[in-house]
Amino acid sequence: MFFSSIFIPLLYLIPILFSHLQIFHLFCTLIKSTKLLSQKQIYWGFLKTTKNPKGISGNQKRRRQKPPPDTFTL
Repeated sequence: MFFSSIFIPLLYLIPILFSHLQIFHLFCTLIKSTKLLSQKQIYWGFLKTTKNPKGISGNQKRRRQKPPPDTFTL
């Protein structure tokens, strides 16, 4: 009698606990996905608002225009 009085309520509680765990897991994944989305939106917004669309700074442009130094001259 004692065993059944503990075991039967546990049988009722197990599916409820599992459903709560699933809801919690879905909630966590939603939070993670929204965080990732907001980070991407901020990143893309930052890329769009920068003045140089190619992403090359002035120093890199100047360095690319210089010819490579001759290493074979004595």
